[in-house]
Amino acid sequence: MPKKVLREFKVEYLQVLDEEGNCDEALMPNLSNDEIKKLYEMLVLVRVFDQKAFNMQRQGRLGTYIQFKGQEASQVGSAMGFCVSDVQEQRTADSKKAADCAGSSVLERR
Repeated sequence: MPKKVLREFKVEYLQVLDEEGNCDEALMPNLSNDEIKKLYEMLVLVRVFDQKAFNMQRQGRLGTYIQFKGQEASQVGSAMGFCVSDVQEQRTADSKKAADCAGSSVLERR
């Protein structure tokens, strides 16, 4: 009996940075240097908080905790896009941690 292909899939993606780390200027977000610095500070803060909480969980000093190391940019970037007047439905603990770390002062920047 011959093999048959049931379905073929195609996956499209948007690549902002090339393999060398160069940005496509047409896709570069309109952020000031201060906003970029704030984003970086939040990424570092979230990484440190995440590692500290994970270590505490491993020591038995904190309940169940799942790390989101490596996903900071998606969480912080999403949280930074919100205004205070926006409604944010918390679907995962990851997005809640990022929003909590971002704080209302960051969300009031608009």
